[in-house]
Amino acid sequence: SAAGTFPFTITVTDSEGNTASAAVSLAINPASADLILSQSTQVFSLTAGATGTPSPASITVRSSDVQQLLHHSVSVTPASPWLDVTGGGTTPSVIALSVNSAALNVPASSQPYNATVKVSCNAPSPCAGNIYSINVVLSVSAPPPQIATRANVLAYQAAANGEIAPQSLEIRNSGGGSLIINSVSALDSWISIAGIPASISAGTPATLSVTASAAGLGAGYYRSAILIDSSAGQVTVPATLLIPANATMILGPTGTQFQTAAGSPPGSVNGSFSLTSAG
Repeated sequence: SAAGTFPFTITVTDSEGNTASAAVSLAINPASADLILSQSTQVFSLTAGATGTPSPASITVRSSDVQQLLHHSVSVTPASPWLDVTGGGTTPSVIALSVNSAALNVPASSQPYNATVKVSCNAPSPCAGNIYSINVVLSVSAPPPQIATRANVLAYQAAANGEIAPQSLEIRNSGGGSLIINSVSALDSWISIAGIPASISAGTPATLSVTASAAGLGAGYYRSAILIDSSAGQVTVPATLLIPANATMILGPTGTQFQTAAGSPPGSVNGSFSLTSAG
């Protein structure tokens, strides 16, 4: 075929009849030695907060004519402190691409970070002046949401007057993004919950008020649980309630008799009563 650029369209049809098309082209260069790169795009992925960098990548550079060695050099635009690039010289060669530790401080973004590595053919090679590009993409994503609670168990005890102090239950998103709270419920009706949020952002915990009631319950030890259902899974927080039996005051002895001489001060230094509580 003659040298030139020949456009054409690729159309893909799936089993349901949906189609997608892409316009591509085939470039045929005149017969002369030129640079050939093994790939033109390299993608690195990183999660914000990670402690390690992705594995490095290598791109080979060779001559279209194995008998002809070609001189070439590499450069990066724009300057990207998170990317290290080495390579260049004469074919065949390898361009090494690596993400360095500076990438660990790059914030998460919905848009990737891009850099272009330019591979230039240099004189006295016959392809001098030709420039080829390698698109380097760094995708930094936020860690997924993760649910956590501060309390391992909520333990309640009814006071003598029947009152029970409410307690707080803190729910945290220890990951990233937004944690969706689908529901927070108790297994038993003696527990009531207030302040349930719709979602929790990373670093901003939500505090729920959890109240226990002894109404309709007899003396005893009760076990229950609070179920938290979220977009990151479920968490169960145990809850207990102790209702002691009604206390009874016992005075012993139930009665006594004191003897004293007329004119003596009232009371007796030798008498005593014991006071105990049962229940």
